[in-house]
Amino acid sequence: MNEYILLVLHKKGRSLSAFSLLDNSMIFDIRTNVFPHEICLSPDRKLAYLTEYGLPGVESEGTGGNTIAVVDIAKRKIIKRISTGNFRRPHGIVTHKNGQMWVTAEYNDKILSFDLRTEELRFSVPTVGNTPHIVTITPDGTQAISTHVFTGDIVLIDTKTGKINKRIMTGDRPEGLAFSKDGKTLFVANHKSNDIAVVDILSGNIMKRIQTGNGPVRLVATPKGDKIVTPVMYSNQAQVIDVASCEVVATIEVGEQPAGATISPDGKYAFFACQAEDRIHIVSLETYKVENILSVKQNPDSMQCLTTSEIH
Repeated sequence: MNEYILLVLHKKGRSLSAFSLLDNSMIFDIRTNVFPHEICLSPDRKLAYLTEYGLPGVESEGTGGNTIAVVDIAKRKIIKRISTGNFRRPHGIVTHKNGQMWVTAEYNDKILSFDLRTEELRFSVPTVGNTPHIVTITPDGTQAISTHVFTGDIVLIDTKTGKINKRIMTGDRPEGLAFSKDGKTLFVANHKSNDIAVVDILSGNIMKRIQTGNGPVRLVATPKGDKIVTPVMYSNQAQVIDVASCEVVATIEVGEQPAGATISPDGKYAFFACQAEDRIHIVSLETYKVENILSVKQNPDSMQCLTTSEIH
């Protein structure tokens, strides 16, 4: 694991930290606004975008924050902040090579689209569901998809027009999203249903439900697209799903309350942020064993994995 650098967002620790997995040392630590929640990279992987949510969690009362911090990874600092204006509690965030950034604004029940080059708001999409939480974009860049945690549905949005194409009921409290490599199949983690809905994007039909442990949260696909991993919060486990068979092929004991997850660029390792114990459990996707445990700051959640060459 010498070549990996792990970016870790700490919600209560209000910082973005980078750790070398050569020796588990911290390379840098950048202070953020209160309660940052999610992180994504720019398409060229040179910038990190952090949603500064402003509150502990989705059940918290209050209007929350309204900024997205932009971190230059090589310079190791926040270089600017993008305001979401009256759209509060920015949470889920994703960028795409189509030049767009999509962000959920939970307080307003809106999904925002920004032009990455100008950083101007393209449009805000009123959702038909309640509390848009996580957002992703189809591999071809034509649709944005958001989960709604309190109405049990996802919406598919045309990225050119901002119009909602479909609404699909998936399960109780949908959160994480991941695509098959060809973009035809969407996997949706239903946190309270304890399953993953396998959705045919074209028809909107649920083809299968994959039973998980108690409380699946995020979903992350390997670069090859052959596996998807999920942290299972209340079982203190991580699970690996084979995309071809849509079956759980491994269950790994990790730390307390795993929530965030990411995968190394070469697809060899998965990382699970165990927020109740402030540690990251690093799992081999070849042996399905925990190979390293990284101690971090308070309440780790969203992460991204880079290589050493990408931070210089």
